[in-house]
Amino acid sequence: MALANYANLKTAVGTWLSRSDQTANIPDFIALCHHKLMRVLRVREMETINSAFTIAAETVAVPTDWLETRKIYVTSSSPRYDLQYVSPDKIVEWNADAGTGVPRFFTVVGGEFQFIPIPDATYTGTLVYYASLAQMSADADTNWLLTSHPDLYLYGSLLEATSLIQDDPRIQLWQQMYDRGLAELTRQSQHAKAGPAMQTRPG
Repeated sequence: MALANYANLKTAVGTWLSRSDQTANIPDFIALCHHKLMRVLRVREMETINSAFTIAAETVAVPTDWLETRKIYVTSSSPRYDLQYVSPDKIVEWNADAGTGVPRFFTVVGGEFQFIPIPDATYTGTLVYYASLAQMSADADTNWLLTSHPDLYLYGSLLEATSLIQDDPRIQLWQQMYDRGLAELTRQSQHAKAGPAMQTRPG
């Protein structure tokens, strides 16, 4: 059966578990798997570009789907330049002496970006970040991860069921398949970012 959407995934998890007493828990298994994947996955398909990112105050809220920042660069200055990430502790240390001016550094505190120096005007930048996928809830819901790598959702959801189905002999296999899928997806993403291998014209 093709795992084309959330309904298909729930059915597949139930079939593989072969445990009718766990049917009501399957949405929880999938949700737990989803949140775990969002914590560990950082691949190119998750990269999002906000090219109209506004920096107009010392703090700016991170996007609602933000997981991790790849880079921020200011485009309203010529030439454009990257903001340098520093730790929250370093920002606190510098804050008293930084004053206002052109922002050069940033960190993340709670749910906000913090910039130093405090912007003296409104700056436009580009924010490149890893974005979380929305949790599936409707039967027709799907996403790129389920479409391209359904094994991660399937084996990950089965593993989340193991606390309730202890001593199942299949658990080791599910773990192996899940780990292999994660490794393959990560390797695929790294290869894609590296670009095509250099080729030499034959003599």
